[in-house]
Amino acid sequence: AVAVGSKGKADMAICQAFGSNTFDLLVAFALPLWVASAASGGSTMEVEAPDLSQDVTVDLIFIALFIALLVCYRGRLKPSFGLLCLALYAVWFVINMGSVYAHELDKLLHG
Repeated sequence: AVAVGSKGKADMAICQAFGSNTFDLLVAFALPLWVASAASGGSTMEVEAPDLSQDVTVDLIFIALFIALLVCYRGRLKPSFGLLCLALYAVWFVINMGSVYAHELDKLLHG
């Protein structure tokens, strides 16, 4: 995506960035579960994800913010757009790490 974007083809870079993540979500995550289910005779696989609804909500909010940035910048990849995307990523990362390590942090603070 970076190589294509640096050649001035922003639309291709954006499509490649979304496409690779979509592939990961639909194939790379689903395929192992499908194989495990098929190996166990087609039984239903249960995935434990207690905070999934919160994670999905946060991710959808950040996707909406990213699309809003694309609209505001009219699809032009300027340095300020990149900095805003990095800032969005940093906030997303802190929120997700806080969610993942909340229990450990609580143990440290409250013994």
